[in-house]
Amino acid sequence: MTNNDAVPAIKYLGVFFYSQLNFKFLKSQKSSRNAIFSLRRAKNLRPPSTLKTLYYSLFHCHLVYAIEIWSCVPPSLLKPLITKQKTAISIISNSHYNAHTEPIFKALSQT
Repeated sequence: MTNNDAVPAIKYLGVFFYSQLNFKFLKSQKSSRNAIFSLRRAKNLRPPSTLKTLYYSLFHCHLVYAIEIWSCVPPSLLKPLITKQKTAISIISNSHYNAHTEPIFKALSQT
């Protein structure tokens, strides 16, 4: 088969590369939803330091993995991922869901 349409994507080190390089792989990631679910379940059972460890082990590692590729992604495709990150940070800090997250990021980076 020499037709490029026969192989829609190639998975290399866990990152999907589509033949058109349209970065649709961002929309299909389940890991961020699973991480947020886990954080919400543990929110009332564990202290913030444990939630922070969960965040780094379940969510943050997916953000920094293949970061060179993320830099090429259009902002419109990154926005849902950034929103999920802010949701996770709000859960860790036990903040209101629409609280401004910049001070929360700063406070959590100092602990």
